[in-house]
Amino acid sequence: MSNIRKESIHLYIIQFVNYIVPLISLPYLTQVLTLNGMGKLGLAQSIFLLAQALIDFGLTYTAGREVSLHLESKKELRKIYTNVQFLRFLLYLSLSLVASIVLYCIDVNDKSLYYIAIISSGAFVFLPLWVFNGLSKNSIFSKYLIYFKIASLAIVFILIKDSNDYIVAFIVLNSSMIFLGIPVYFYLKRQSIEYDFNLIELDSVKIYFYKGFNVFVGTFLSMTYTNFIPFFIKFFTSDYWVGVYIVVERLTSVLRQMYMPLIQASYGGICLAYQKKQKKQYYSLIKKISFIFFGISILALIGNLIFGKYIIYLLLNDEQVAYKYTFMSMFVVFLVAASMIITYCYILARGLDNILKWIYMLASLLFCIMLYLMKENYAVNLTNIYIIIFCVEAFVLIMQLFYLLIYNKIINQ
Repeated sequence: MSNIRKESIHLYIIQFVNYIVPLISLPYLTQVLTLNGMGKLGLAQSIFLLAQALIDFGLTYTAGREVSLHLESKKELRKIYTNVQFLRFLLYLSLSLVASIVLYCIDVNDKSLYYIAIISSGAFVFLPLWVFNGLSKNSIFSKYLIYFKIASLAIVFILIKDSNDYIVAFIVLNSSMIFLGIPVYFYLKRQSIEYDFNLIELDSVKIYFYKGFNVFVGTFLSMTYTNFIPFFIKFFTSDYWVGVYIVVERLTSVLRQMYMPLIQASYGGICLAYQKKQKKQYYSLIKKISFIFFGISILALIGNLIFGKYIIYLLLNDEQVAYKYTFMSMFVVFLVAASMIITYCYILARGLDNILKWIYMLASLLFCIMLYLMKENYAVNLTNIYIIIFCVEAFVLIMQLFYLLIYNKIINQ
């Protein structure tokens, strides 16, 4: 069995467990915190993930590509690791300073919760997912995460007792990310990949900054119609509808994450095959990924049609609210899955990072225009927000395909 196939199978098993565990606590949290509390928790979680995106700064795939191309040199890997981690630490310090000043100056509810979200995001500095991406060893990272999530699951039922415990819920649910850095550090140390102050080179740090910048800008702009959605819903409606959105996204995240293991397991091999101009292997990997993605999408759609209402009723005891939006969210996920193939297998693997920020900038602008028009017509509600997200994701996919068509024509001339 090939390394990519073994890694994919391990990742799917781990990912299945990894997302079943949170679903076990979802009915309890929804009942105890209520949808209002879930909305507050979801906003803090969005800040936590936004901080992660800034700390990662597009390096998960740009620096990961560098790792995949230097697997034979331990010294070069330590140098890459040192400079990229130093950059990520500087990004966290900058984020903490700016966020603290902003929170101090504005009047907002649940300010202490947001401070906790920013401080705890420092855990991402010690979680170099980008290294595991380049090594094609994401199953190691995910395996450790499962152990901590199972431990935190037990604590959820012990400590969270009423609707005011959303701060405790945030800390408990994210404790797995906070403590995960310990085993990750020792695993990398055994692989002779560790931090060495003597290898810090400011020129290298600048290079990684500029390489990650294009991907980060694209990622940040795409957050306008992804991670920022809870803030828009909160601004135009209430914590209740934020809670509905968060619960629906928790459910569909299981489907969303079914696509990631194959990308994670294959990314290093795809980059290497393209770099070495092994076209047959390169396109073979992409075809396999596309076929599996298509199969997952069809099975998910059929499964939701047949069992969706029963599963949601079992988890939430309120299929009327959640089922409609879960169905809409699934179609958004299908578009995202197709876009993932284009992004990781064609654009990032070929080092064409620069185009992403322009595509996502246009998509972000489209989202803002549509949201503004919806506001002007007093039509802001969760249904219309999902329709807008679907339109924007379709626009992104079309723009990516159009760019690749033009790019291929140019290089083949």
